[in-house]
Amino acid sequence: MDIKNRIALVIRISTRRQVFQGRCQECEEGKYGTICNETCGQHCLDSRCNQDDGSCTCKKEYKLDGDKCVPSTCPANCSTCTSLDSCDMCVGTYYYGVTCEHECTHCKTGTNCRKSDGYCYSVCADGLTGNFCDSHCNAGCETCQKWNANKCPSCKTGRYGNDGQYLTCNNHCNKNCLNNTCETWYGQCDQGCVNGYEGIYCINKCPRHCLNETCQRNTAACVHGCDDGYYGLQCFYTCTSVDSNCLVCTSNENTFSSCTRCTNGSYPGSRGKCVPCETNCSGGCNSSTG
Repeated sequence: MDIKNRIALVIRISTRRQVFQGRCQECEEGKYGTICNETCGQHCLDSRCNQDDGSCTCKKEYKLDGDKCVPSTCPANCSTCTSLDSCDMCVGTYYYGVTCEHECTHCKTGTNCRKSDGYCYSVCADGLTGNFCDSHCNAGCETCQKWNANKCPSCKTGRYGNDGQYLTCNNHCNKNCLNNTCETWYGQCDQGCVNGYEGIYCINKCPRHCLNETCQRNTAACVHGCDDGYYGLQCFYTCTSVDSNCLVCTSNENTFSSCTRCTNGSYPGSRGKCVPCETNCSGGCNSSTG
């Protein structure tokens, strides 16, 4: 018998040993079935399973569910999974990633993102913009449009500005605006001015002789009255301009009313002007009461 015939004979004998009446006696690793044409379950221990029905002992951290090995517990944030490194569904639409390992914090709270890549279906979180909400809005914007970082529905505290159609928030409120807040379109100080300033933009100082440097925002009238020696709504007038001996006086708006304290040797008379102390006073008199 030549060499070719001998090889053919060995192959026929081997085949007869492996297959008996159309059935494989033993399958290779990972296979099962009558002719070993079925694949063992994904998470069978050592990739081996029962040759007849494919049942198997599961890997550690897996359990048998029906005829399949499934995870004993899914990764955090998974609601369903078929393996420890892949989630079918997340516990909520506020998570994304292969194992739901990421939160959709770049999306506006209460809105959803796509599990596969975190794409925000509607609105970005405050301060973020872009297709995947991974870019920042213009520095002065509290919020901005998803497709334009310079179009702002709202500004951060202390910012204002517009381009004629949208808020841009490029400008800073005047530092004299109370609580560093201003109207976001034009920058008017909407809560008033810090002490000592007046006007809609709080640019102007209160009149210099307002008591406590406090004046009304719109009229600049001194709120607490005037420093000694001055009178009028804005304390522009001097008491001595009416009476050279008058040190302190009162007024009705911008009209002089009465002197309340005079220089030494005089006191306010019945007509509101300073008059000399009585001649029988020794060493002068009280400059307010006489």
